[in-house]
Amino acid sequence: MYKFINLFSFILSFFLTLKLIPLINSFGLKNNILDRPNSRKQHKKPLVRIGGLAIYIGFLITLIFLYVFSYFFDANLTNNIELNYFLLITLSFFLIGLLDDFLNLSPLLRLISQICTCSFVWFLGLRIENIYISIFNNNFLNYEVPLLLSLFITVVWIVGITNSINWIDGLDGLASGVVLISLFTFFFISISIKNEVSLLLIPIVFGTILGFLKYNFYPSKILMGDCGSHFLGSTLAFFSFLPLTTNYSSLGTNFSFNFFYPIFILGVPLLDMVYVIFSRIIDKHSPFFPDRRHIHHRLLKVGISHKNAVLIIYSIQFLFCFFSFTIFRNNYHITNFVN
Repeated sequence: MYKFINLFSFILSFFLTLKLIPLINSFGLKNNILDRPNSRKQHKKPLVRIGGLAIYIGFLITLIFLYVFSYFFDANLTNNIELNYFLLITLSFFLIGLLDDFLNLSPLLRLISQICTCSFVWFLGLRIENIYISIFNNNFLNYEVPLLLSLFITVVWIVGITNSINWIDGLDGLASGVVLISLFTFFFISISIKNEVSLLLIPIVFGTILGFLKYNFYPSKILMGDCGSHFLGSTLAFFSFLPLTTNYSSLGTNFSFNFFYPIFILGVPLLDMVYVIFSRIIDKHSPFFPDRRHIHHRLLKVGISHKNAVLIIYSIQFLFCFFSFTIFRNNYHITNFVN
């Protein structure tokens, strides 16, 4: 039954996004919601910057269909706390990004909004309260986090991952492709640990991204904008919690969080963000000061073409994910992924 649901949700979200993007593009052109070329950007003509709206609407409509169908296979989704966490986090970040696309919010206001959102989610119960790192079955750390430190780590983790996807969204198809590779890894881990929420949601997001990539891969016809990068970034932040707890079940109270696997699954965007922040600080610039220090800018600078730079970063991201998944599989002796 779940295989049919996964396939149905993937196909529906894919075709919905395909049909929605031309409508969103026309709306953006009519209302002048455009991302204009400048010295930092690679596109040569103004492009609509709210393609993420098609991604989110495609996701939402598909999820509504699943809510209806859930009553037929005795799985009431409305009472699922993990799904409610996901919807709250992703909707909040999506709206912050959408407001930024329409109103050009200042980086400080955007950051404050993100911190407030994560603090509210933490208050509701989604917290990193225990940190557990196990590599090759060796326990390097199993530490109960004090309350205030829990708030700090949880906020930094969600905000950091979300913004890392936003920051790497600098070339056609780059951010969406990196998210796709990461989601693919989370999905296979979720199969192995039988996490039903991940298995329900990931195919939907996967379909919306593939539908969007048809219009976003080089040369791009539309950009995802901050609404898209914030939605996809917060989606990855949530999935980094869900399937990688030590009990492999649900986000209950005092679940133990393992940093090791998501750090590698999100290797490229996280490394890029850390490098950019520290290099800006060393040069006595604001960490939020826009420049051309990102990995994609450096690849272009040495003469690599736009398309090849994207494919190179895809390859690096794939290697990170493959390494993380291989270690996860060997560590927990997982041999059979599909029942």
